[in-house]
Amino acid sequence: MKNIFILVIFTLLSFNTQAQNFEAKLIGGFTASQIDGDAQAGYNKVGLVAGAATNFYLSERVSLQEELVFYMRGARGSNNDFNFGAVRMNYLDINMLLNIYLSEKVFVQAGPSFGVLMAASQNGWDMDSPVSNTLSATAGVSYMLNQNLEVSLRTMYSITRIHKLNPWLHNSLAFSLRFYL
Repeated sequence: MKNIFILVIFTLLSFNTQAQNFEAKLIGGFTASQIDGDAQAGYNKVGLVAGAATNFYLSERVSLQEELVFYMRGARGSNNDFNFGAVRMNYLDINMLLNIYLSEKVFVQAGPSFGVLMAASQNGWDMDSPVSNTLSATAGVSYMLNQNLEVSLRTMYSITRIHKLNPWLHNSLAFSLRFYL
């Protein structure tokens, strides 16, 4: 956890933060997720999203967005599968996204996400053999509702496994509102 804090501070301090090039945001929303490779189907696990972001403009149409976000991910078995139950995995992610502005109100974004596992359970019990750190690819689109509020839809997919014994990968959709400070 100390390494993550140092990484975030170093990254934030490495940029020139002139007021016209810098924005800060608060993030809140929800995820719908599944685990690929677990023989279940559907985005049946709903969770919360909460965090903060900074946005540094590199040009009028391009910016670099750094985020520190808490995500609730996992999977939930269907009503017909009593053995699988629910997998709950809570992560603290550092997202590094490149934003490309298509207009004043619409922009697309993509980049890597580094996740640190905070907690994991299966059927209410501690999960055996989860992977502590994950790497994911993130892509999405955002729309500015007004000068201070943005709505964002993203997809996140694991590049690395999330379980030591099973070939599981996270597959998540996230919907969030972002309030500009």
